[in-house]
Amino acid sequence: MPKKTKEQLFDLIDKMKEVRDFLDSFYDIKFHLEKYEEYRQALFGQCPFKIGDPVKISKKINITAHESSGWYGYRNHLKVGSKGKVVDVDYSEGKFRADVDIQGKVFSIKEDFLKKVH
Repeated sequence: MPKKTKEQLFDLIDKMKEVRDFLDSFYDIKFHLEKYEEYRQALFGQCPFKIGDPVKISKKINITAHESSGWYGYRNHLKVGSKGKVVDVDYSEGKFRADVDIQGKVFSIKEDFLKKVH
């Protein structure tokens, strides 16, 4: 390896400092991502349903051909008392939602319409 001049060494040191500063900036990102994960776990810890829970529809879901055209063909699956299994959970618009497998079809249903079956 050829010998470096003083100027080249100082340039290299400056570049190394830039890389160090760049890598140090990830500390903040890592910290915030860890906090975000803690918040997410705390939020979902409050969810009334967990993946795998058996649930049933406890309240009438208003399904009309006009407003619920995607669900209209499945309205018989979505009657009060229909049972299913939670396959995923989410949080949207201030409410938990459960993706529920009912007779092989998965529906995203707000927590207000579901009750855990024991």
